[in-house]
Amino acid sequence: MLKPTSVPYEVVKFGSVRSAPELVDHLEANRLHYTQAVLRALDAATVAALLARYTYRGLPLGQIVDPQPLAVVANFLVFKMNIATGGEPDDPRWAEEQKAWQSWLERRGLDRPAPKTEIIPLPSGGLFAEAVLGHYHAAEKTDLTRF
Repeated sequence: MLKPTSVPYEVVKFGSVRSAPELVDHLEANRLHYTQAVLRALDAATVAALLARYTYRGLPLGQIVDPQPLAVVANFLVFKMNIATGGEPDDPRWAEEQKAWQSWLERRGLDRPAPKTEIIPLPSGGLFAEAVLGHYHAAEKTDLTRF
């Protein structure tokens, strides 16, 4: 709390704000790190809005790629492209791209990918089972003297 005085008293001073040279040097030295951090923080809606103004072969880029990036590599976003592997293309402008993609897959033997099998162990609290003798698949006969 300020006491009333007859002499002007400076409380707050406004002036131009300048960034510290150390901060600017740090940001410049770690440019890739901060670029990747910003790119990873983008959500699908923001990416879709950024892609809305671009086209590829006359088609809106938002229709061709999924708006959720698959990865951030260096300072690039990697997207999944929606290309049919066979049949007639949805748009005749896309026919050349689909044909080139199918040719690329065939040259590399990827047109018929092998099924992928994985064994994934799942932890459990354990299992306890006991067969009732004389019933179903239990191998011994019931012996009443044992129980």
